[in-house]
Amino acid sequence: MKSMEEIYRELNDLAASGDREGTEAFLCGCMDRAREEEAYGIYLASGNELLCFYRETEQFERAFSLAEDLLLLMEEFHLEESESFACVLINTAAAYNGAGDFTEALRLYRRSVQILEGKKESKGLLARILTEAALTMMKTGEEKESEGFLKRVVELFETGPEKDGDVLGRAEADIYYVTALSGLGEAAWKREEKERALAFYEKAARVSARGGESAGTRVLWENCAALAHMLGDGEREKGYRSASGGVPVGKDAGKA
Repeated sequence: MKSMEEIYRELNDLAASGDREGTEAFLCGCMDRAREEEAYGIYLASGNELLCFYRETEQFERAFSLAEDLLLLMEEFHLEESESFACVLINTAAAYNGAGDFTEALRLYRRSVQILEGKKESKGLLARILTEAALTMMKTGEEKESEGFLKRVVELFETGPEKDGDVLGRAEADIYYVTALSGLGEAAWKREEKERALAFYEKAARVSARGGESAGTRVLWENCAALAHMLGDGEREKGYRSASGGVPVGKDAGKA
């Protein structure tokens, strides 16, 4: 029986080669061997990786069937309040999201939040769930609750130690932080709260810039320039335009 370290290493090689059929066969084989040897930790971990694979390849029915199997097994071991259970719920929610069933996705996201809220070591993972749930709520028109979730993401990253949990690395953590800040900026802009929107977008741009120059960072600076222009602040507008690479502010600049 291979260890999870060995399994992850082989998965990385398969992903690098783009071998989808090989990836599915490999993970199914790992689960079969783990079941035979009653290595349930490896069975569940391999199953969660296969669940991610089915979600990413849009094999949603297979994803839902596998998720049910994994969750039932975890319930048998009384793991309903564990981070591992929440991880399976998150990946299942993402599959429902991809399949267009936003109601079920949100139900699973909310359940995951309940599990992780009291676990300080799961701060990064909680930020991921809150962000994904908030984006789903935007699709269903639940803008007020979505904004509340995004505020909680920002609070997670602005309180506590610099290292945002042991689940996410700095680059990935910044993705959720920037997404939350820009989402709050968009919400404030829609309410015509331009100064507040500008503050969110500027912070988002500065956090995004920690990862180096990118198209996303430039768009955030363009949003700042557009807002400064609306506020009649030519000096700030000039600085933001310079930061964005000098791209003129167009009618679609408010779309992050």
